[in-house]
Amino acid sequence: MNSTLKTRRLVESGLMIALATILSMLKIFHLPWGGSVTLCSMLPMILLSYRYGVKWGTFSSLVYAALQGILGAVDGTFTMVALGAENGVYSSGIFVIPYWAAVVGILLLDYIIAFTVLGLGGLFRGQKNQPLALTKGVIVAGLARFLVHVVSGFLFFGTFASWFFGEVGAFGEMMMGTFSGNLLFLLYSIIYNACFMVPEIIITAVCAYLLAKFAPAVLKVKEK
Repeated sequence: MNSTLKTRRLVESGLMIALATILSMLKIFHLPWGGSVTLCSMLPMILLSYRYGVKWGTFSSLVYAALQGILGAVDGTFTMVALGAENGVYSSGIFVIPYWAAVVGILLLDYIIAFTVLGLGGLFRGQKNQPLALTKGVIVAGLARFLVHVVSGFLFFGTFASWFFGEVGAFGEMMMGTFSGNLLFLLYSIIYNACFMVPEIIITAVCAYLLAKFAPAVLKVKEK
């Protein structure tokens, strides 16, 4: 890659990271304990990965992930009050750890890793049916992010299961009457994170397909 293309890639990456950050603030709806459906905030990073490859897309997504972590800190996500920690100790339902260790774990899983995996969006670049290839990239990257959030929810937010199921009526009562302990925590994490990640993936996949279908030029990098 010549110097002109390298410069263009850097500029495009900066713009895509900025666009993704702005779109992440445009929330269609927001869940009370974190997680929201946004206006296709995953798409810029996935598109960047599709244009320049998974390696570059993953690196760029890591930068984006760091910005998301900073925004989370500014919003007060990691305060003791927000996390329900007391006297510097955090109880996740599975283990009891120092407050700072919980912050590190949540930051790594729910932000750094969860958003870095958006770089997987370029896995299918080069396939003949480009709209389908980009859409598959969205689904894979979105599901990878969903799985990371599920792990984080299971490890760090199991204590919120009772609150969550207590808010959803008969279904919640049935879940708490049937399951308990770690299994209840896992089911809570799957259902809670699905509430925002499933719509997020669907919206992004539809927009990605339409973009690739009607504006295919955005998928290609000009050599000059």
